[in-house]
Amino acid sequence: MTATQEMLISLLTKETLDKVNKQFINSDTGIIHIEIDGLDYRLFKPTATNINLEILNTMSFDFSEMQNILGIGRATKGKSIMYYLPIGYFTQIKGSPELTVVKAFENDIDYLINNNKLSLPIKINKLSLKENALLAAFSIESATRAEKYEDASYTANGLFCDIYMCTDGFPQVFLDDRHGLSGPIAAYLIKEKNMVNPITDYKELFDKFNSMGLLTAFKILGTQEIQNTNTDIGDWANKVFNGSQFNSGIYDDSESLEELKRKGYPYAMASFDINNDISIAIGMERSNQSPRDFMNENHNNKFILDMSIPKKTILTMRGKRLVYYAKKF
Repeated sequence: MTATQEMLISLLTKETLDKVNKQFINSDTGIIHIEIDGLDYRLFKPTATNINLEILNTMSFDFSEMQNILGIGRATKGKSIMYYLPIGYFTQIKGSPELTVVKAFENDIDYLINNNKLSLPIKINKLSLKENALLAAFSIESATRAEKYEDASYTANGLFCDIYMCTDGFPQVFLDDRHGLSGPIAAYLIKEKNMVNPITDYKELFDKFNSMGLLTAFKILGTQEIQNTNTDIGDWANKVFNGSQFNSGIYDDSESLEELKRKGYPYAMASFDINNDISIAIGMERSNQSPRDFMNENHNNKFILDMSIPKKTILTMRGKRLVYYAKKF
């Protein structure tokens, strides 16, 4: 067996499943760290309905010259970063957990199942090609290559990917033709707007997987902060506003859930922009509430800025935003 298959056997056990079941019962989101044979894993629960199974991974850079990598800084050959790579995610169907694995680990899981090497008594599912393509397009591998603003071919999430510079001068991510999925998946407008966008056909899927904490690109992108932001919020500091102002959901992937909770910051938020750089946001009222639920339920309520929570820079699907936090009035 391969090292990856051995790793999966030691990880996918009843002991891990017991931790998952307890974490689903716990109403709070959170992280459970697991160490097996010197390797670090975690059960990451970004929402009430999914728990990601992740391994601490190292990515090394092999650039022929100094590159300014978004979210990492200036890197040369030999520099590496560490991040948590999703193996898959657990969900609960009628009270029973199921595991969905990403493409990068599909073949190893298939081998273990076909050779009766796994004793985990749960259903194991796979993602569609389109879903796996979205994960590949918003992976660390794609983000670091897109930063260079040049055509590239590489692998991400077990798929062959291509980056092509479009006629408007920014990089777009595609799957290689051998996979039979045509058209761009993501647009990296880093130099133009310092943001990353899904192509329209992938917008709904992007929102879903982003809220589930599965997009590894943002484990890098979320580390940067806006520099030299001297704007202020003007009249909004004392303004009472209606809940109908909130029109989108954002998620703070710049820190772990434990760190956010320790500092008093929310992870999932309803928000709206007041200018090109600044957003006003508010955290959820309960663990199973989505930003869309919050907006629907608080449409007619009144809000004001909560100046007890320090403003914070985070990276959203609309780019880097300076966020001020709100509370009910």
